[in-house]
Amino acid sequence: LARSKSTFKGSTESVDYAFANRQTIDFNSGTGPGTGGGPEFSFHNFDASNPANYIFRGLYEEAQVSKGKDFQGRVDAEYETGISFLPKVEFGVRYTDHKAHREFGNRYANFESRRIPVSAVPLDYELFRAGFRGTDIQSGFRTFLSPTYSSVRDNLSGLRQYIINLGPRDFGFGTYTTADVGPDPLQTYDAREKSSAAYAQLNYQFGEVVDGVVGMRVVQTRDRIDGTSFVTPIGGGAGVFTPVSISNKYTNWLPNASLRWHITPQIQLRLSATKTRTRPTFGQLNPSANLGAPPTNCAPGQTDPFACARVGGGGNPFLKPFKSTNYDASLEYYFSRTGLIAAAVFQRDLKGFIQNAQVRYVDPNLGP
Repeated sequence: LARSKSTFKGSTESVDYAFANRQTIDFNSGTGPGTGGGPEFSFHNFDASNPANYIFRGLYEEAQVSKGKDFQGRVDAEYETGISFLPKVEFGVRYTDHKAHREFGNRYANFESRRIPVSAVPLDYELFRAGFRGTDIQSGFRTFLSPTYSSVRDNLSGLRQYIINLGPRDFGFGTYTTADVGPDPLQTYDAREKSSAAYAQLNYQFGEVVDGVVGMRVVQTRDRIDGTSFVTPIGGGAGVFTPVSISNKYTNWLPNASLRWHITPQIQLRLSATKTRTRPTFGQLNPSANLGAPPTNCAPGQTDPFACARVGGGGNPFLKPFKSTNYDASLEYYFSRTGLIAAAVFQRDLKGFIQNAQVRYVDPNLGP
């Protein structure tokens, strides 16, 4: 029996800034004779330690909390048959109940067009540790001015109040307050996964020459993901947050077989064939989706039904596990009690890669 519980918390505070003016770049492609074999660059007559050479671009903030807990129970048994070529039968069952919760929120305030000097932002600055070692052309630019960690972390309320006092942002999302970033409903979810498994396998042996295992594992998985969707009404106006919950149930049959052949006391051949599968992550299964309004600047008389389509994104709660059929072979030579030489070959037949994709479809209510 096993019981586990874990919590992860992450926080990001990114003070972004840009060059106050365009810079002339000295660039070496590194492709010519005697150039060192790699590209190098530097900024012509640029003083990296001068605050007047930088402007404040904005503040990005991110907060996340991930929690998980599970209960596992497993029983394994073996039966010694007394039969010389089938000496042992192994079998067992396993059950897991796993719960997970994730919160994520972020916001960004951009002020680059205001051309605010970094010296006006209530932070302390220092030259960041030098990089670009082993290069000649970059000898004039191996560091840059950076706010100190403590001046950002120890003065978050003051920094956020400074952002608020600057007034409307050029663009961004989230409402700025002196409080920490709150969770975004579209990036927050709860998940529960129950897995039941059973296996049985035969151990076979023919004298001292050949032995191995043949077996089967059956795994039934049930999961439920609770998230939130956001859809802008057909007639426009404020979008609507709607809770969404999706459940799945599927069974996988996973055979395995292996053989070991003692060609000589020092040389042996191993062969194996197995089927395995990897479940999608809870983040990939998150049913939350964000669907915006149709664009308002569509040209009249469009023949392409997707020229004025709504655009959105989200996870896919119907994803199936990634499956692999595996073949392995190795030849091993044990030339001493503590040394061996081995050669191995393998093949993996993979099915079900999970990746992001764009899908066009016409919804009966919302259109393309």
